[in-house]
This record gives sequence, C-alpha cells and structure tokens, in this order.
Amino acid sequence: MSTKAHEVQCSKTNDNAVLLDLDLSILGTDWATYNVYLKKIRQEYKNYPNIIYNSGRKKILQQFLKRDRLYLTEQFKTQFEKQARSNLTKEIEML
Repeated sequence: MSTKAHEVQCSKTNDNAVLLDLDLSILGTDWATYNVYLKKIRQEYKNYPNIIYNSGRKKILQQFLKRDRLYLTEQFKTQFEKQARSNLTKEIEML
C-alpha cells in the first residue's frame, strides 16, 4: 500500500520510510545502472506504444521531481537525492 502512493502509511517507526526509500533507491544509482533499469521498465510496459508510454512515464517522473524531497530518511536523501533528480531529469529529456 505504501509503495503505491509512495506515502508513509505507518509512522510509529521509521520502517515504512526506509521501505519507501529502498523502493526508490534505483533512481539514485549511476546513469549506466539507471539506464538498464529504464530498459527493464520499458520492457514491462511493451504493450503500450511509445506515444502513450512516454507521456505516462513523463507525467510520473515530473510528479516525483515536484516533491521537496524524494527520500524520506536523511541517509537516503544524502546518498541518492542529487543523482536521482539528475537521472529523472535526463530521462524526461529523452522522452
């Protein structure tokens, strides 16, 4: 449930925030790793023509970039935020 909206569902502990950050950690990897991830995502949605896939993917990426921060924990924010924003921006430009 948490990963669907990428919102903390249980704030009693930090566990839910860590889970969400782990889910998004791929966004903050080096470009070569991220690019492999992109190809796998595109393969997963191969049923959709580029015009539909590209516009939908772009919308999702732009929603992430509008956030004040992508990662909920300081550790992930420090480690991945800058690279993640760079990767998302580069992918949007490619679409």
